[in-house]
Amino acid sequence: MKQEQLNRFLEVLNEYHVDMLKTLSALVMKNTGSQYNTPHGSFDASKGDLRLLGVTAGTGGRSYMNFQKVPGKLAEFCQLTNERRHQLMDTDDMIDKYLLCFDAHCQLVTIHPWADGNGRMSRLVMNHLQYEFGLVPVKIVKEDKAEYIQALVEARKQESLEPFREFMMEEHIRNLSKEIGEFKQSQQNDPISITPDPINTFSDPIKQQLYQAVLRDGSLNYAGYAALIGVSEATIKRRLNELKKEGAIVRIGSNKTGHWEIKKQ
Repeated sequence: MKQEQLNRFLEVLNEYHVDMLKTLSALVMKNTGSQYNTPHGSFDASKGDLRLLGVTAGTGGRSYMNFQKVPGKLAEFCQLTNERRHQLMDTDDMIDKYLLCFDAHCQLVTIHPWADGNGRMSRLVMNHLQYEFGLVPVKIVKEDKAEYIQALVEARKQESLEPFREFMMEEHIRNLSKEIGEFKQSQQNDPISITPDPINTFSDPIKQQLYQAVLRDGSLNYAGYAALIGVSEATIKRRLNELKKEGAIVRIGSNKTGHWEIKKQ
């Protein structure tokens, strides 16, 4: 079923509830879900049935919660999500609306209600909430998938939503900034476009701040730049690598004792 059809299906529903999520999972897994026979009973993923077996996060990874806890946790998830939805529906608090979308994504994939398709369902619920709130949908680009998975792992390990919230917000800002930059570039290449801004800046505000910080002092480590700008060390590491690949900065010396310099144009 296409995204537009799924959105129309969800649009008529006033509340999230377990049976609704199972029905939606059946639509998502209709062609790829399998039937399972376990000591605890049989279930069919193509029909949206909740899992009756244990699952782990990859080969040798940590186990998700016991399947017997899933129905109760899923019902609690629906209740809390509905409460926050209704609280935010008539407000203009865009940040809190995005945070609810990210939290729902992280919480649902952490509960891991199904034997398969949990990531797809979590992203779908997130995007539907964004659609419902009138927000620009968040997308996770292929090259950031490993960091996306790591953010989920960190949220689970720390028992905190913050690592996932931070990654998703940065991912959204980064993708929007890139799209805006591409749009501006297309306008600059258009013969009827206005004269481009002569100031050379980065479209990503965090990257711009980091570039200026390196310009002032290239000797700081990840923690130093993170404290200076107010973001995580993981964000600093990623942005420094991006600046390096773009030819804006260069590393002089080793990773341990070297420093960063602005690359001469």
